[in-house]
Formats: sequence, C-alpha cells, structure tokens
Amino acid sequence: MGPRIWKLIRQNAGDGCAVDYRPWLKEGCSFSEALARTSGDLAWTFWRERAPRPDYFSDGDPSRIDRFALEARFRENLEGSRLVAYGQAHTNDAAIRLIDRGVFRSCNIDWERSAIFFGSSRDGEYRQVRVLPALLAPCACDFLNGRPLQEAFREFILRDSEVLALSERALRLAPKFEATLRGGRCHGQGIHEWPTAYDRWCMATTIHPDPEKRSVFDRNDPDPIEAVIAIEAFKQRYRSFVSLLRSGELEAYGVSDLPGHPCEIPRAVWSHEEFHIRFETGDIVQDNNQSTGFRDHFIRRWAAVTLRKSVQGTGVFHVNGIERDEPRSVTIPHDKTTGSPPRARPKREAVRAAMIKAGLDPASCRLPPKTVASRIQSYLSDPPTDAMAWQALSKMISRIIRAEAQPEDA
Repeated sequence: MGPRIWKLIRQNAGDGCAVDYRPWLKEGCSFSEALARTSGDLAWTFWRERAPRPDYFSDGDPSRIDRFALEARFRENLEGSRLVAYGQAHTNDAAIRLIDRGVFRSCNIDWERSAIFFGSSRDGEYRQVRVLPALLAPCACDFLNGRPLQEAFREFILRDSEVLALSERALRLAPKFEATLRGGRCHGQGIHEWPTAYDRWCMATTIHPDPEKRSVFDRNDPDPIEAVIAIEAFKQRYRSFVSLLRSGELEAYGVSDLPGHPCEIPRAVWSHEEFHIRFETGDIVQDNNQSTGFRDHFIRRWAAVTLRKSVQGTGVFHVNGIERDEPRSVTIPHDKTTGSPPRARPKREAVRAAMIKAGLDPASCRLPPKTVASRIQSYLSDPPTDAMAWQALSKMISRIIRAEAQPEDA
C-alpha cells in the first residue's frame, strides 16, 4: 500500500469538498482588505462576516485588536516583500506599476481610497493600489529565482503573511495541525512529502463542522472552522507554487541520482502522480513500486533542487536587480604577423569566462571538471540541462585546464 493509502477519490476525500476559504482575486485586494486578511484576530472578523454560517466561528475578543500594531506589521510585510503592491502612478501615463518596497518606510497610506502619498501635497501618489502575497503576484518568479527549494517553501508558503495570521488562532483551537502549519508536513500523521499531482492526491485533510461539507470517509469529530480555513489557505499557496512549475514560468534544477549532474527537472514531473516534493531536504522523490517496508516508500530522483525563472516567465511586472548577469565573451588578441588568426571558439571562451567569474583560475585549478561545472552553471548564458550536455561541459573544462596548465608544467 505504501504512500498510496492517501490516494483517494478527491470528491470523497476532503480536497474536493466545498470550502470556506476564498482565494485572493487575481488583480489583488485593496489595502483595507489585505490588512484584514493578514492580521491575526482581525482576519477572523473578515472571515466571519463573509461566512455562510458565522455561528461555526469561535468568539473572538475585540479588545485584542490593536489597529496601530496591525498596521505596523502590515507595513513590515510590504517592506519585506512578503506582500507585494501595484498601483497607478500619479503621472500622465497612469500605468500600473510595481511599487518599490522601500516606499512603505515613509509613505502615508490612505486606507479608504487604497492609495499612498507623501506629505500633504500628495506628491508621488499611487492610486488604486492592489496588494497580493508574493507567491500570488505577477512577479512571483522574480522572488523565487535562484532560491533553493527548501528556502522557497519556508519563505513563501510557511511564512506567508495570511497563512501565519490564520494559523495563530487555528493552532490554539486545534494544536494537531501544528505539524502542517508550522512544520510543513503534508499530513499531521507524519507524511512529509507533498504530491506534485495535487489534483489527484489527498493533502492535509480536515473535517468540516458543517455535515454537508464533509467527506463520506469522515467519521471523527469535526475540526474548528478556523483550522479548516487555515489549512485551505496553506494548500492554496502550495498549489500556486506547483502551478508556476507546471506552466514553465518557473524551472527547477537538481542533482540527479542517475547521472550525478545538475540538470533541469522535466515539466511533466510536476503533474505526475508518482512524484513528490520533500521540502525538509529540498529533494524530489518518486514512489518506490518495489517497496518492502516503511523506510523505502520513496526513491530520491533529484537532490539539492534550486529554482530558476524561465525566460518565458518574464512578465509586465518584475523585480529589478534579481536577474542574473550574463557572462560576456572574451576576445583573445592575435598577432597579425603570424598569418591567419586562431579559429574562434565562442563556447570555449564563454566557459573560460564563467570559470574566471566564479573565482576559478583555469591555469591553477585542480578541482575535478564535474565540480567546476556545478560551480559555473549560474554564470553560463546557456547552462546544460541534461546528462549529455553536462558531460560535454565537463570535457570542455578538462581541455581548458590542460591547455592552460601546459606552459606552467613545461
């Protein structure tokens, strides 16, 4: 049976049942709504007002709501890029722009108009501002670019501002969900791995307090509605993350257990039912159909996975300063008196330039070619993506090192 014990029919397993969590609008929310959704006890006032059955919610304490402290934390989330804001600049073009996070250190926020301005003259105003969690923003791939898989999960799912806000009361009422909301496990029973085929597997199930919204398999006591909504928000962030990988806007690279080289993970993996993400180690694992015990349910396929924004992932809004610098080709001068110039080798010179940029002197480098290849991949304009390409790069590095070392050895 192995991990497939969790693979149930979606409509009867919880993930396909009606839920009370409402995802963010694609264009984002106003300042006031974003504050309400990401600010602790204020968030539950927001959800209670929109719930079909408010009586399912536990009674909150209005005296605990400190508006000044909540607004200060909201600014911190904007400054830390956990929340992202877009708005129309106070200019003639009136284009929607990504608002630099540094603006929120000193700007004034007009909560009613969802606008920001500086001073009483409202110079530098942004109007019709819309806010989104970083993972749901159009520039999400910019924030994820270059991050290890572990770090991306921790910063943009576990520490998502709305997930943290909803988790506070949810865990007070239902501590059993701490393994998921704080530890990042797919199931509180101990299953760490998250399925890439999230639309075919069951994840972090809850039992809704409304009998009409329960699975036919639910036989235990219902969970608090606060826990149900918090878990749904968590799973919605995970689905958004995998959807970026499925679409090709975001790419993932890892060290394959078969050839032993870093290589691009095929897009088909992100919707295949046999693959799972192990966020605690940053690995991609696959079901072991020859499993003989609990400890070998999965086989690791890619380790040390790192994310990279695809070229097609560049959209209208992007974050400046995150793109990688492309290495420039190096021109080797030649003596015109010796006859014809040496044959141009742009690929070889690009690899040599990448080695220098990575701090490796081709003339004195004694590292194995495979190690050098792993270190310089981020400095190549066209990094290898399969085993054959990695082998070719390793051979080229070996030739460069030998050629550079010959005069010294002689």
